[in-house]
Order: sequence, then C-alpha cells, then structure tokens
Amino acid sequence: MFTLAQYLNIWLVLPYNDGEIIYEYDYTNGYFREKIIIRSVPFTETHPYTIKCSLVLIDIRNGKRLICFDNHHGKGYHFHRLGREFPYEFTDIWQLINDFYQEVEKVKWRL
Repeated sequence: MFTLAQYLNIWLVLPYNDGEIIYEYDYTNGYFREKIIIRSVPFTETHPYTIKCSLVLIDIRNGKRLICFDNHHGKGYHFHRLGREFPYEFTDIWQLINDFYQEVEKVKWRL
C-alpha cells in the first residue's frame, strides 16, 4: 500500500507522462482529495490506448486510496474501490469522469 505522498508522486514515473493534458483537476476539502489527470498519449502496440488516466479519491486523514480509475500496461481500463479491483469499459472521457463521481458518492456514504 502506498502512502498518500507516494501515490500522488507515482504519476511522475509512469510511462507516457509527456502526453498533452486533456483534463486536470485537484481538490481537497479537509477529509478527501480528488485528483484527476487525463492525458492524450501516442498509440503503441504495448499501450493501445490513446488516453492515459488517473482519477483518484484519497482519504487524507489516513492516506488510503478509496477509489481509483486508471489504465496501464497489461491491465487496460479498470477501477479500484476500497482495496478491490474491477473491470471498467471505457466509452469516453466525460463518461469516465461521471462514473468516477458515482463511485465517489457511494464510498463517501459508507464512511
């Protein structure tokens, strides 16, 4: 398990970090941090996605990642909720953001 500082800095070492930013958002309210980065990246045979995404909800009181939608080599699009991983079918960026916030609301009501 990553600490909050490690997780937020891991983006810097992920492949294709130099893509054009399509959407970026960072918000903290005292309990939670929402961080969204969506980039346009080149298509390659090893990374057949032209979008690189990381949408994260972190409980800043304990540094735990509660929700994370992402895609990376070998796994494609998927999301994590409270320590479990689930498949995700990507359709478009705005649906991705909408689905992220639907999961955020589900988790916030549980805490």
